[in-house]
Amino acid sequence: MLDGRVDAFARHSISGWAADAERPTTNLDIVVFVDGQEQGRTRADRPREDLQALGTLGDGAHGFAYAFDPPLSPLRSYEITVCDADSLQPLRLGRFTIAAENSHAAERMRPILVTTSGQPGYTDLMRALAGDSGIVAADSHAYGVKLMTYYAHALEVLVVPSTRGSARHVEGEDAGYVLKPNPFHAPAYEALFPRPRMLYEFFQSQSEAPICVAFKAVISEFYETLAMHQGKRMAAYFAEQSDLFGIARNFMRLAFRDAREIVLLQDPRDAYCGYRALWSTSPAQALDSLRRVRDRTVELRRENRHDTMFLRIEDLRQRPESTLQEISGFLSLDHAIGVDPGVLPATADDAVMSTVGQWRTELDSGEIALFEREFGEYLRLFGYDGVADQT
Repeated sequence: MLDGRVDAFARHSISGWAADAERPTTNLDIVVFVDGQEQGRTRADRPREDLQALGTLGDGAHGFAYAFDPPLSPLRSYEITVCDADSLQPLRLGRFTIAAENSHAAERMRPILVTTSGQPGYTDLMRALAGDSGIVAADSHAYGVKLMTYYAHALEVLVVPSTRGSARHVEGEDAGYVLKPNPFHAPAYEALFPRPRMLYEFFQSQSEAPICVAFKAVISEFYETLAMHQGKRMAAYFAEQSDLFGIARNFMRLAFRDAREIVLLQDPRDAYCGYRALWSTSPAQALDSLRRVRDRTVELRRENRHDTMFLRIEDLRQRPESTLQEISGFLSLDHAIGVDPGVLPATADDAVMSTVGQWRTELDSGEIALFEREFGEYLRLFGYDGVADQT
């Protein structure tokens, strides 16, 4: 019979004990799951005087300690399950959440994060937001100024242990950022404290809050200064874009008390057509990318956050006025974001408009059936026409 419990947990480690009362001399293996995925294993074979004193569990060597390497990021929450590896039965107190560490200071401007996986037309939304008197955006390099993304990576590097002092090369849309870990947050300096874990506890808990506050101050001051130069001294928001798979959204909520996120969507069938036309990508690679986007977007939808809006890029092109009104309501603005005909022209020859619904003529019956099988739930979840609706 399985007995045991989790005694303590943090972003860097989990400890407790586990034993089989019917096999008191056997040491059990423990498996740790993070967000439903196996993270690692350890053996419950550490001496425990309290267990030895019971007299029913052999020599009492049934303690365990599992170290996260690297420790879990402070920028997001994690669902943890600690189980017996053979039966997969959770230990007592073996299911818990490690929450994101929030640190909020007073703020005058609030962030709007436009989260995208590269959909065409996202710059149109950024232009529309930047054209509003109450919203500031850095209108340079196709709205590619992403301070929250940069400082999110910087914070994560500074509060997790160094890995042999090597630089961290960020992948994906943020590949231009190369950050150096803290060289003193490493095993070589464990001896500075009475217990090795105290070094990691300090940098992960004591340093995170002040660094986050400092980074937030830099970002806020940048946009407040930009607001003055743009003649928007009373602006309540600043807007940036972010990659769907990036960590800026986690940093935004960690640093700012009141934030907004707009997640852009595109019909995956049209996106597939775009891959074929514009990129040297094989059909298999295109489908794999779209599956990742689908899974991530559905994951965000299931969070059911009040501060997140899901926006179909097709709606912005086909009915810009009502869509911008919806965005204004989401942002609690006291006015509607205006439609600039030079920014959102809903004309037949518009390059983006011409891609809306192109799957109906460019995909064959086999491809349409494939998308219905693999993306049908996603299409219905976000209100896209299904196969039965095509004409």
